Amino acid sequence: MYSLAIFFAIRSPSRTLDILGYLLTPALLVSLGVLFGLAFWDAAPPSLSSTSANHLQSVFLGVSEGYNTMDFIAAIFFSISVIGLLKNVGEGPKNPVKTTLFASLIAMALLVIVYSGLILVSAQHSELLQGLPREELLSVVSQHLMGGHIAGLAGVIVGLACVSTSMALMVVYIEFLTKRCGFSQPLSAGLTFGVSWLMSITGVGGVTALTGPLLGICYPLLLGYAAVQMVRVGLNTCRMKKCQLKDKTAPLQSVD
Repeated sequence: MYSLAIFFAIRSPSRTLDILGYLLTPALLVSLGVLFGLAFWDAAPPSLSSTSANHLQSVFLGVSEGYNTMDFIAAIFFSISVIGLLKNVGEGPKNPVKTTLFASLIAMALLVIVYSGLILVSAQHSELLQGLPREELLSVVSQHLMGGHIAGLAGVIVGLACVSTSMALMVVYIEFLTKRCGFSQPLSAGLTFGVSWLMSITGVGGVTALTGPLLGICYPLLLGYAAVQMVRVGLNTCRMKKCQLKDKTAPLQSVD
């Protein structure tokens, strides 16, 4: 049922963008906002006494586990897809660089807020979460905070997070198979859903056991590539501005 819902949601690439932007993402942010509000309303000081890890170990653990969210990979490839979709539907921005930077800043700020909130909520309820599998952490803390009144919202939060991530990654991979490998879109979609279904059978532990070593190699490379690209774009922008200044001052010098 889950795969069928995702399939019908991503049949049209332009519709996928609308579903993610106008429906799923706002609903997920509102749900998380309710969760954070309940946590901070009855806020308790973070309890870190039950863990033997020091601060440095916690940082490295957070980085290594953060790879498994695949947010950075999704952001890189899905942003390319979004720009392509906007061009295809004739809604491309007049200044794509400025629009992209503005959208990136908004997305970055939202990610910081969401993950900071999740970290604080987890720290406040560290004793409750000890020994639980990683896939149950969010649902358990949500049910604990919301109680019996709005406990159903816990399932909504987890479901929205899974659906939005699945849609983004599947759209990117289907587009990659279609454009780069020359497969038809139905074949690309079938392969993507087939592989996803087979991997889902292994559970979260099986998926992370398979992707963890790969992400441990790919993520540092992608981070380095992104840093190099940012420097390159910055240098090219400076060169373009210098050339424009020279072009403007050249007629004045010739007149003198």
